[in-house]
Amino acid sequence: SYGVYFSPDETYFVVRYSSASSELRRTVNGALVKKLAGLVNSADFSRDPATTYLALSYSDKTGDLRLTSNGTPLTILEGQVSSVHLSPDQTATYFLIRYFDGFNELRRTATNAKLLLTGNITTVVFSPDTSHFVVYYSDSSTELRDTATGLAIATLPPNVRSVQFSPNGAKFIA
Repeated sequence: SYGVYFSPDETYFVVRYSSASSELRRTVNGALVKKLAGLVNSADFSRDPATTYLALSYSDKTGDLRLTSNGTPLTILEGQVSSVHLSPDQTATYFLIRYFDGFNELRRTATNAKLLLTGNITTVVFSPDTSHFVVYYSDSSTELRDTATGLAIATLPPNVRSVQFSPNGAKFIA
């Protein structure tokens, strides 16, 4: 194998091969869950063991979002995807798609709906309690958003380059 990605609860893993399609497997016995249709670049599992999502990017095809329990694709992403990352909240409310052309987008995991954002996303950072997140843009200001609704709570000045949350997520300093 070329690399391995484990789910947070270590129930599943993705085996990345250098010249063969990657595989989704169960950790307990190594049983094959699903042969993936490509060479995986990155894999990210959601934190919820009951409804685990798996976000994948490939070197030889577009990315996708899958159910981990059986490997069923939920969303096939369009374009040249460099990486896909799930939000750290328990239910993985969002996933961030990074494209090779530099354009990035944030979508709701359950519906695949794109969040209407004001510019090209460079980074998304979640508060420790995951109730809020900050969106950094390459071509506009920074926003503080509510995780449950996705709505902007505050627009921060364009010169803000870093936001630090308090340990409980209730406060932040820009």
